[in-house]
Amino acid sequence: MTTAPRFRLGFLTHAQGRGDDLATTYRDAQELFVVADELGFDVGWVAQHHIPLGGGGLSSPWPTGKGS
Repeated sequence: MTTAPRFRLGFLTHAQGRGDDLATTYRDAQELFVVADELGFDVGWVAQHHIPLGGGGLSSPWPTGKGS
């Protein structure tokens, strides 16, 4: 007997912020993931841009996750 694969729900977002308020940018992005988890999302990705003039808010990968 085979079962259908489980449907997984995910999203892609950007962490954008400039100047001295990057702490708020990271906090807001983290809060988004908490709410998404509460709503039943399985996975989320943060787009990574290294060049601030290109709209980037992350200078390096932002690893985060929850255990399965």
